[in-house]
Amino acid sequence: MLTQQTQAQAFTTREITMSTASDNALLRKPAVLSLIGISASTFYQRIKDGLFTSPIKIGVRLSGWRASEVRQLNGALIAGQADDEIRELVKRLEQDRKVQAQH
Repeated sequence: MLTQQTQAQAFTTREITMSTASDNALLRKPAVLSLIGISASTFYQRIKDGLFTSPIKIGVRLSGWRASEVRQLNGALIAGQADDEIRELVKRLEQDRKVQAQH
């Protein structure tokens, strides 16, 4: 049986969709995994392989991913883009982060 806290977390994760998250919203790992439909170990392997953007540190033990990046990467996967194309997309997205941080 789920605890009240677990039920609340599950509800929150289900309620986050690509259409409801603003571009600059930072999504936590459970929400990202729910949206892209892969396991945590596969997710971290994709980051290591350059197939997903690295997390944005928002605290000492807290990270998130921009909803716009998740949306674009999910679209690339759905479109069947090759790994090399996705790696280029990841590089561009992470470069865009740096440019935005300078403004």
